[in-house]
Amino acid sequence: MQIYCIDLAGCTLAIAVIYGWTGGGKGTPDAANADDLIAIVRMQLQQLDEGPKLIAADLNGATEVFPSLQAMLKDQGWHDVGNVEDKCCKGKAGQATCHTNEGARGTRIDYFFANSILMPAISLCDVDHTSSFSTHRPLRIEVNTEKLDVVANQLHKPTNYAELFEEKVKLEYLKREQAAAANAASEGSSTDKKDAITENDFRKELKHELHKLMDEQIEQRQHRLKHAKFMKDTTRI
Repeated sequence: MQIYCIDLAGCTLAIAVIYGWTGGGKGTPDAANADDLIAIVRMQLQQLDEGPKLIAADLNGATEVFPSLQAMLKDQGWHDVGNVEDKCCKGKAGQATCHTNEGARGTRIDYFFANSILMPAISLCDVDHTSSFSTHRPLRIEVNTEKLDVVANQLHKPTNYAELFEEKVKLEYLKREQAAAANAASEGSSTDKKDAITENDFRKELKHELHKLMDEQIEQRQHRLKHAKFMKDTTRI
């Protein structure tokens, strides 16, 4: 059993490959062992991020003999791709994949199982009956990557707070000067530049207010910061 992750049109496709025990008849120990593999794969795939997932399996048995697989197909949004008519070549679903010899009846023991995210992007599933392999026939699928939902994370440059602060200083200082001039005009007096606060003094005044607000906000979050540190949760920090 192996799980491979590949980049597919900007998203990650996880593919689990399973080879089941030979002779996986219903109720046999071999079928139970193969079912354990399926259960393990199911749990491992659930640990991965949400996205397209595929299981490529030579189970050496029919799907109905594996309870874990039946649960995935019936209740967890998985699909037996080779058994879906509108996905199969010429609508021929459930084609045999294994021929032990020319005279033997073919059996279907090789599968692709796709989750609900990958399934809409699968445009074709077929068995290559022209191959020269002696026993198993290659099972193939075609995936239309344009139909996959791609989740892209775009990083943004952090806001330069120093520049915003300077903009606020200039804007608020201009408002203060205009208000002082308006008051002086309404009172019929002139503004005394000796008593007027300078832009640098005003900047210090705003910075003092900023630090006061920052201290208050940090104080309100002390317990959350300590908890994040204890949990080693850098995102929360």
